Amino acid sequence: MKILASIVGAIAVALFALTLTIDGIVKNNIEESASALLKTEVKVSDVDLSIFSGKGEIEGFAVINPKGFSEQVAIGFEQMNLEVKLSSLLSDTVIVEELIVQNPSVRLEQKENKINLKELNNNISSASSKDESSKKLVINYFLMEEGRATISSEADEIDGTEATISRLELIDIGKNSSNTLQQTMQQILEPVIQELVSKTVKNQILNQIENAVNDFIDG
Repeated sequence: MKILASIVGAIAVALFALTLTIDGIVKNNIEESASALLKTEVKVSDVDLSIFSGKGEIEGFAVINPKGFSEQVAIGFEQMNLEVKLSSLLSDTVIVEELIVQNPSVRLEQKENKINLKELNNNISSASSKDESSKKLVINYFLMEEGRATISSEADEIDGTEATISRLELIDIGKNSSNTLQQTMQQILEPVIQELVSKTVKNQILNQIENAVNDFIDG
């Protein structure tokens, strides 16, 4: 019995250590890959991923504004729930079964003729091959809802005006085209930006840069 108890204890310690290792690897990968693609600092407070179910949480995610804007957080959320196909972590294609973001916060900041979220999107588009991860990323189901946006515009001299982000639901991201991490992030970020910018223009919050915004949406 003592031997059996020792074996079980050793297994438990090993599994706990493995869990910590996986959490740390995922956290570092998110921060490094996202920072390289967005060309700005990306922070993650904590990652908690089960090695048994592949389900977990990402806490304290924050994308700091790109250069030329304030040092505030451009995109952030307190918690994201996800489910990963664990076997895919060791393959060339990481498969995320579902990614659910509740109550995200977004700051749309306009300075001169530039918009921070558009700059982030441009940074992804212009990322060189050396900035890209060799991993492919597939997200089978993505949901974002109950988002809140803060608007800051030099042109209209406003700061702190709020708008809501409608429910955004995406299916099979990268499934048919073997997306790189860069492409998958872009397929998520672009509709978020377009939804937010479209709403602010509709509500006449950013009248002075409406043409620039429409060019971005149409492009």
